[in-house]
Amino acid sequence: MTSAVRTFGLSLPDYPWEAMAPYLATAARHAEGAVNLSIGTPVDPTPALIQEALRAAADAAGYPTVHGTPALREAIAGWFARRRGVPGLDPQHVMPTVGSKELVAWLPFLLGLKPGDVVVRPTVAYPTYDIGATFAGAEQVAADNLDELDAGTRARVRLVWVNSPANPTGSVRDIASLRQIVRQARELGAVVASDECYAELGWGEWDVQRGGAPVPSILDPQVAEGSHDGLLAVYSLSKQSNVAGYRAAFVAGDPVIMANLVNSRKHAGMIVPYPVQEAMRVALDDDAHVQAQKDLYRGRRERIVPALEGFGLTIHESAAGLYLWATAGEATWDTVGRLADRGIVVGPGVFYGDAGNGFIRVALTASDERIDAAVSRRKGISVRSSDLLAIDDRRRAIITRLNEAQEQRNVLSKQIGQAKAQKDEAKAAQLMADVAHLKDLIPQGEAEERAIEAELQAALAVIPNLVDDEVPTGADETDNVEYFGRNGTPATAALQRAPKPSFSFAPKEHYEVGVAAREMDFETAAKLSGSRFVVLKGQVARLERALGQFMLDLHTTEHGYLEVQPPLLVKDEALFGTNQLPKFEDDLFFTPHGEELDVMSE
Repeated sequence: MTSAVRTFGLSLPDYPWEAMAPYLATAARHAEGAVNLSIGTPVDPTPALIQEALRAAADAAGYPTVHGTPALREAIAGWFARRRGVPGLDPQHVMPTVGSKELVAWLPFLLGLKPGDVVVRPTVAYPTYDIGATFAGAEQVAADNLDELDAGTRARVRLVWVNSPANPTGSVRDIASLRQIVRQARELGAVVASDECYAELGWGEWDVQRGGAPVPSILDPQVAEGSHDGLLAVYSLSKQSNVAGYRAAFVAGDPVIMANLVNSRKHAGMIVPYPVQEAMRVALDDDAHVQAQKDLYRGRRERIVPALEGFGLTIHESAAGLYLWATAGEATWDTVGRLADRGIVVGPGVFYGDAGNGFIRVALTASDERIDAAVSRRKGISVRSSDLLAIDDRRRAIITRLNEAQEQRNVLSKQIGQAKAQKDEAKAAQLMADVAHLKDLIPQGEAEERAIEAELQAALAVIPNLVDDEVPTGADETDNVEYFGRNGTPATAALQRAPKPSFSFAPKEHYEVGVAAREMDFETAAKLSGSRFVVLKGQVARLERALGQFMLDLHTTEHGYLEVQPPLLVKDEALFGTNQLPKFEDDLFFTPHGEELDVMSE
């Protein structure tokens, strides 16, 4: 008898980031390398004072405490009072964790949730919230407000995740919104866990350093209304202090829940190493490094936002945190693919729930050099001053070499004459051989100079014109802004316009009329030209000619334009600087024999 085959392991979905492999490969093929803006991994150095604290505590022979050292818990409580508007937090009610992700993943289980219980997470959210519900055997439901749930589901809610500032959207819940969630959860007897790890990174109205309001905490007295019962605040130092490798985070809140969490984690041995606890203590007592790091992210944000908008993306939410939540009005993977073609890797919005389709997440956690590289690729053009200067340096080196060769040739030519005058035929022959060699080298150098000059001109030719600062950035033609003249207004423009006609029937498109009259032939045009053209016949052809004539007569007789008939074919250089070449080289009609014909005519 054969025994049944047993399988082991959890039946979890594949880790989503594996789907990015082909896009990473595409981006890696870019001539200037990939710019990875998909993952929020800090790249800046860990502040020196934190590194020193870690080294100073390296002699840690004994087991650390799960609850955290008294000094660390005092630092956490002080930080909550100083930075988060939560005074009087009891150090007994805080605990360090091995990064915030492990707590997010294990909290439903540690809270004792079971099958049938419901965990509510934001509609667009970090996927680990769902994994946590899976570990506990609970049901996960996506909702941004408990009012969105039906009565049966709402009655089973045991844990509500709040993520403010949110990953990936960067949205921020104000005090009123948080207070409403707290009240609703307490009515149900549910716990509210607030993931607040981006709280120090507010922008705009939430940028404290620029006069904005601080991002509120779930433990704020205005939110908690006098009690931390049923409330947990989760925080990580990874982003604000560049210690993602330390796995340094903590949780605080409800006294009863916190005591139970400490006890459960003691049994499981879930302990933050003592050197890390000391590094956390030092980091929490120093605000200067947090401000310095935020300034770096602010600068990167201010550079990448207009570049993304120039690419045709619209930024949504993104009021805080290290990500920009953007859409091009198309499927997520289409946007991911277009950016990968430019060597830029972004996070697919679909990784964060169905509501994320159509969006991408762009991280600010790349170096200044990589951010600048991404910005330079806006419209598919990647020209930077360093690239141009490098080309010019090569050009100058060739010119210098040519000048030296020509000077040497002149010197040697004089020496040949002197040698012959002195009847030194051997020396003269050697000098003549040297001159001959130079005569071979100089044309080669001149050819190199012409080639490098052409390369430089080609690079300069694709630099886009600067857009006036007053020109708004739009996603597409629907965002165009009408200009009414220097002193004009919409009201004056409306008076000058002819009234829009109204009809008792639905007007047809011009091509519908033309095709119906058999005077617009698209099929024959496709056979003749391939695409984008139409054969006009009869009255439609006459109308086309009349419209052209009307336009010319109007502008030449009433508006001062000079009518000019240029040649039908012109040299390439005539089209440079006219917005035709080199940008539309593949779209223009041309003859490959123009130069030959030109030579023959001469």
